[in-house]
Amino acid sequence: MRRAFIVVTFVTLAAAAVRGQADVLSKLGSNTQEAHEAFFSSLAEGSVSMAGTAAVFKAAAPEARAAMVTAVVNLARTYAGTADFTKRWMTFREQHKPSAPHALPSMAEMQAMQRKGIEEGIANLEKTAKQLPQMKATFDEQIKAMRQQLAELSKANPADNAKVDANIQKASQAAQADYQKSVADWEKAYPVDPKPFRSIKEASDFCKMYE
Repeated sequence: MRRAFIVVTFVTLAAAAVRGQADVLSKLGSNTQEAHEAFFSSLAEGSVSMAGTAAVFKAAAPEARAAMVTAVVNLARTYAGTADFTKRWMTFREQHKPSAPHALPSMAEMQAMQRKGIEEGIANLEKTAKQLPQMKATFDEQIKAMRQQLAELSKANPADNAKVDANIQKASQAAQADYQKSVADWEKAYPVDPKPFRSIKEASDFCKMYE
């Protein structure tokens, strides 16, 4: 049997409350920074991160355990309302946001890019041929082949391009649909407000999951 116990704190509470929270942290062998990290990691990673010693909680009397759970809820709720937590959560949330699909070029656009690449290649070969006249014959053969490629591109059939464009459009629509679903799943998994431990019961139930 193992009980996981998450501890967090925030130093702007009233002095008496701070002393009480410090006592809880001290008993569990933890500190403020470790508690913040444990709480945030638990929410961000969807698994329990320990702050302090679980054995202390396990060995405590039922009344003491209840008091610790109550303290944890208050500490967690307080920290969840701080600017530090909000900043960390929003950064973490954006890091997991799905990337939008890239727009797919039309067949005519792809042919234009291919044509530009061939033309640049021919220009580079012609320049190199002038610098290395002893290899002019070799370069001329390469240039001839590339000019043939340009000629083939100029014969592109608009009807064939239209068929390819139709398939590209279907692929784009499918990619967009997948993206929208991914965004919906992301918004559900990483809400703007993660609503951590809004009640004593929620925290108690959470702790019981790891008994």
